Amino acid sequence: MRCRPPRLFVAADAEPPAVAFTAAGPGAGGEVLLQGNLNLGLLVLGTYESGGDGVPGRFSRRFFARRERPPAPPSCGVAGGGFAGPAPEAVDLGAMLGRWRNAEPRPTAVAGIHLEQAGDDLRLRADGIDGAFASARPAVYACLDEAGQPSLCLLARCDFGRRRSELQLRVTGGVLVSAGFHAAGDRRRPFFVREFYHR
Repeated sequence: MRCRPPRLFVAADAEPPAVAFTAAGPGAGGEVLLQGNLNLGLLVLGTYESGGDGVPGRFSRRFFARRERPPAPPSCGVAGGGFAGPAPEAVDLGAMLGRWRNAEPRPTAVAGIHLEQAGDDLRLRADGIDGAFASARPAVYACLDEAGQPSLCLLARCDFGRRRSELQLRVTGGVLVSAGFHAAGDRRRPFFVREFYHR
């Protein structure tokens, strides 16, 4: 099974070459979304596998170092699933809920994020740096944190009007970390930026 052609993103504060990509393709339980970016010389690959029947999907991250001979092109099929641990039985979003402010005094893409839950309805508001905002219902994915403990990741697709963004959101060490893939409708290059938020 082959991925559809990937979409390339450049770093928000650097020149090309591309430092991130997104791609999608068929998987065992439906479509699989791949998001990759370069960080500290490693390729960080996020894999999203859809859930169903009220069960969160599964998110996993893998890290790849450069090799002298490039490997064969990967397929999008995730053999055996990309998630190495049990999915949580109950979704506890408590650590993610509330208002988060960008730690940078001059944010690159998103100034603030507000997550709230009413029953089973999870809502996100993302405040852009230009006064625009976007509302979304993020998808919830089960994952393992850096210590191998069950955790959660959100994937929010935000429409700011002149820009569309996919935000990968996780809480680690009390900080909300966003890996953002941003694309404007005009001729500007799509860009990738990692941003950090505190309460």
